[in-house]
Amino acid sequence: MAKSQLLKDFVKNEGNLETILLRLKVILTDLQDETILKWVDGELSGYKEDVPEYRILTGIPIGTFVVNGSVQYTEANVPLSGRMSKEDIETMNCKNKLATTCRIMIVSLLFNL
Repeated sequence: MAKSQLLKDFVKNEGNLETILLRLKVILTDLQDETILKWVDGELSGYKEDVPEYRILTGIPIGTFVVNGSVQYTEANVPLSGRMSKEDIETMNCKNKLATTCRIMIVSLLFNL
């Protein structure tokens, strides 16, 4: 597979991202650059250790709570203090392989999560 064909497929959005990464890995193997090959492997198979900065997600856990069946709190902070550190509560390292991450995003979009 020529490098130019890989670029054309990517620009035209032909083929899925996983297939393009696999083809890219074959091409990059000739360079013997461990950093880029480790990145491609992480995207295809999931990360075992450190993740790239773009895979570190932050947020504040909120929810809707009903207390004693009579009072409802909407968009209230989830009471997790004391059980986990603030950083662990608000930060998630997305170590999933790319295919899993895409499936999660599709389900979230379909069900408005």
